[in-house]
This record gives sequence, structure tokens and C-alpha cells, in this order.
Amino acid sequence: MDAILYLLVIGFISGLLARIIMPGRDPMGIFKTTILGVIGSFVGAYAVQYLGIAPQGSWQTLAVAVAGSFVVLGLYKFIRNV
Repeated sequence: MDAILYLLVIGFISGLLARIIMPGRDPMGIFKTTILGVIGSFVGAYAVQYLGIAPQGSWQTLAVAVAGSFVVLGLYKFIRNV
């Protein structure tokens, strides 16, 4: 249960930070922000695992999650505008 709560909190924080960093208007609510953040966290974790780099520590984990969320948010905005 703690892992799920941790995943949701990290997903929300990373999604929120990605929305702040990404330029442009983002008319989405907390639910979509959290979902995109969680998906981005998985994308970032998979990319880091694929490259053979294992982040350890809270700020590195958050940085990877934000980077993954940034990519997912960019793809979301691209698909939505096409």
C-alpha cells in the first residue's frame, strides 16, 4: 500500500513539475496531471534501466520521473494538437 501511495505522490509531483517546465497552456486537471506523471515516471524508470543507470536517492528518482513526465506531456500535447 505504501508503494502505491509513493508512486501516486511522485507521479503527481513529477507531472506538476513537467507542466510548470513545459511552455504553453495546459488545460488539464489534477487527475490527468497525476496520470501523465505516473506514466512519465514509468517511462523515465524504463529508460534509465535500459541505459544501465540506476538512480539512487530521492532527488535523482524525482529528476528521472520529471524527465519522463516531460516526454509524456510533450507527446500528449503533440497528439492533441495534430
